[in-house]
Amino acid sequence: MLNQLRYLFSQDVGLDLGTATTIIYVRDKGITLRQASAVAIEKDSGHFIAIGNEALELLGREPEGIEVILPVRDGVIHNFEITCRMLEHFFAKALAGSFGHPSLLVGVPAGTTVIERRAIYEAASYLDISEVFLIDEPLAAAVGAGLDIHQPHGSMVLDIGGGTADISVISLAGTVYAYSMPLAGDAMDQAIIDYLRHEHAFLIGQRTANRIKHCLGSAPTESNSYASKRSCLTIGGRAISSGMPATLELTGEDIQKALLPLLKKIARAVTDTLSDLPPEIVNDIRDSGVTLTGGGSLLKNLAAYLNEETELSMKRAKEPLECVVLGLQTLVDHMDTIRNRQGRDIHASVPLSVTSRARAA
Repeated sequence: MLNQLRYLFSQDVGLDLGTATTIIYVRDKGITLRQASAVAIEKDSGHFIAIGNEALELLGREPEGIEVILPVRDGVIHNFEITCRMLEHFFAKALAGSFGHPSLLVGVPAGTTVIERRAIYEAASYLDISEVFLIDEPLAAAVGAGLDIHQPHGSMVLDIGGGTADISVISLAGTVYAYSMPLAGDAMDQAIIDYLRHEHAFLIGQRTANRIKHCLGSAPTESNSYASKRSCLTIGGRAISSGMPATLELTGEDIQKALLPLLKKIARAVTDTLSDLPPEIVNDIRDSGVTLTGGGSLLKNLAAYLNEETELSMKRAKEPLECVVLGLQTLVDHMDTIRNRQGRDIHASVPLSVTSRARAA
């Protein structure tokens, strides 16, 4: 009787385990946690000093003996043990007051390998989860963006997150094509760091690069070159020549130059995708355009730039940062349907091509 009550009151959960941010959605409760995917530990003892946003605040400012670890890179688990402990902490906060063993739906980058997906399964086993379902993040993002993915019509989603940019083509609630590349928010930050080091002999950290990206970052288009020259920002860092603290004044044009090689690779990946698709789906995409999701899609003028480079209509989702978790929310709210179909061919009959594994006995 007690086990029945626990199952009755247990919560189905959606997890967006992002390179930059972890978001947890709990059925009937909404989003209960949004924290940075970061952990600060003592190097000698391995003791956790801070987790989440508090740990991220220490990045680049760690005292001796303290290390800030970002355990998720390029959208997949890089440090398994730290990720498990981080998720254990997050789930304890997100599911406070819940009973039973919840079912978990996790978004994963489209290009993840079997080994990388297995790592997510194993990490979930530390969380007292009854069953685990995985779904490609671009598919979840398409649902969250409001696309009608059940129609026999090809739709392309370009989901630019913190660690990966995922291109996905969807038709009839299934993935026709999926490709993942490490050309997203973190790569943009690194491109800015590298540019300033090579062109200005100036060193900055990741957090400063991220601030520059948000303040000055934009994609180059025919209409915004003049405006980019006028926008300026003074930053602090270290001069390579002297090793001393220094300041540097940057313009939007500088950051456009830093980001341009990366943006060209993204545009090329989109056009290359078309050559791998059936002609009918290519025509569908030319008619309906490409939906941009993820935090990276917020880069100024990105849609206009990609439109010029690919000759495809680009439209950013209404809430690009929330698309994946909104899609997970929709799916979590229909977990009963997914669970009821688990006895049949999981790949063919479960909506949205969700793959699953029941918790080991």
